[in-house]
Amino acid sequence: HRPAPSMVTLHGFVASMGGLFSDYFTSDRIISPPESAPLVSEKLFILPSTMFTSHMAASYESLVAAANISLTWSTVHSRYHGFKQGEAAVSTSAAYEALINAANIALNCSVSKSEFGQGQPTRECRTGPLTAALADAASATINDWTKFLSDQRAQNSVPRRQILDRELLFEPESPWHSAVQEAGDDNFTLPYVDSVMCSFNAHWKYRRDVFTVWANTIQQHANWYLRLAHPTDRASRYVLQHEMEQIERGLSKRLSSGPWLPWGHHLLVKSHLCDIALDTPWFNGHTTTVEMQWAGLPVVSSIASLQPWSRVAASLLLTACKPHSDPRLASIFFKAVRDSKDSTHGMVWPCATLARDIGDYRSILGKIAGNPSLKQRLTSGAHVMRLASRVFDFSGWVSDWERGLRTIADVSAAGKPNMHIIVA
Repeated sequence: HRPAPSMVTLHGFVASMGGLFSDYFTSDRIISPPESAPLVSEKLFILPSTMFTSHMAASYESLVAAANISLTWSTVHSRYHGFKQGEAAVSTSAAYEALINAANIALNCSVSKSEFGQGQPTRECRTGPLTAALADAASATINDWTKFLSDQRAQNSVPRRQILDRELLFEPESPWHSAVQEAGDDNFTLPYVDSVMCSFNAHWKYRRDVFTVWANTIQQHANWYLRLAHPTDRASRYVLQHEMEQIERGLSKRLSSGPWLPWGHHLLVKSHLCDIALDTPWFNGHTTTVEMQWAGLPVVSSIASLQPWSRVAASLLLTACKPHSDPRLASIFFKAVRDSKDSTHGMVWPCATLARDIGDYRSILGKIAGNPSLKQRLTSGAHVMRLASRVFDFSGWVSDWERGLRTIADVSAAGKPNMHIIVA
């Protein structure tokens, strides 16, 4: 007995179910290229953007976290570079206010409100006042980062933890205060280094060759530091031998792990503790990559094979370089692209950190580690594109998926055999 004439799998598992109980497998052109069709038991249901979807841009708590991240960048850079009050290099007060406004709209027009107001806004709300508020936030973010990148005082690397640890994290009014209390002060104590690479993927995804690339990078660049998620008992055996090797190489003081935190704190913590997010090419971070993108972090990844679980990050990064489906946000996307081409210190887009193989992965990471300006420009692109690109375009994703479902229903109603569905 079948619950429906046509059955479609979505999320949960990014590869074929390998059985006859599902007719279609929802994917995209990156995760499931045409040559992978013979390898799946279902027919492919291909979406025009990533198969992953997220309601971050419609979630009260996520929007508040994004606003606080913008506020922190503004405070850090204005203090560090000695700007007078009101002369912040990244004047993100406008972006902060716009994101808070969007968060309040998402909260007030949610169909159902949970403890954190994460109920889904209605379709009319998502395509109306909420999208307008997000467009305001994206425009303000572009202006903020353009000012920062064009200022010569901001071209050098910024040891922002030196400021955050002392002036922001422990202030009772700081947005970080509750996260610090939850995790404990010691977990926020880092050496006064310029830059931190982070990987919060599960430790069983680590491979020796990738871990060696990370270790070699921090060994070659004295101002870089490597932070990993705290290993669970199950995962510890995968990473223990690698870490012991780095201790023998004298790198133990620049390698640490941090605790797992409740949802609502970890986005702030990741944006504070990290400058670059490291993906594991042979088995990507999936939800983790989405969260890193929302935290405004450049993600370095690679398309390592045809295995679908090795191509999820590529799908997300390439989607972050496509315009939003809403015309208002799409116009801001194209404005940012034009501005970057006209500027010596323009933004660099998220897909620029996608490597072809492990050698290219090593090269990209080395370029970022040796070029503070490139790191800042990548960060600016990540901040802008989380709002103006397709990657968090929840309404556009739903529209694409529904068009595909209607096509599947029409095929079934006409009595035709199942066929591959490609949504244009």
